[in-house]
Amino acid sequence: MADPEPQRAVEDEASRADRHFSDLLEELRVAQTGVQILVAFLLTIPFQTGANKLTGARQHLYEFTLSVAVLAGVLLIAPVPFHRVVFREHLKKPLVQASHRLAIAGLTLLALALVGSVTLALATLSGWGLALTVAVVVGAVILLSWALWPLRLRAVHQRGPS
Repeated sequence: MADPEPQRAVEDEASRADRHFSDLLEELRVAQTGVQILVAFLLTIPFQTGANKLTGARQHLYEFTLSVAVLAGVLLIAPVPFHRVVFREHLKKPLVQASHRLAIAGLTLLALALVGSVTLALATLSGWGLALTVAVVVGAVILLSWALWPLRLRAVHQRGPS
């Protein structure tokens, strides 16, 4: 059976770095949009009637969730200004490596913000029992689909099929 992925023409290091950076930016567009919507939603909460009901643990959860969501946005957007600063300095490979790390850190914080957001919403609406149950499920699905499954696929691919 033929390999389903066509062989790439031999590309030089600069072309590979350009392709990797372009791929990364395309991936980050999805995450950036999601985190921007989440941050916008979280920023409106203090201005809503009833926001003063957030006391104690709920208020701390809100503060944590807003903070990690904003930091996720900062890290997921960071490759763009990073690129502007090093533009035309022949630093594309280090730029790609740094952007990769920024993306991983930003996605980690985004995962925390998603779990925090669903926990906050459900704790406010239905109480802590349901909120924590759903938070564990959402966290597990994120961990599985964003990390464990891709890492497993990479490991299987590196050693070859069984």
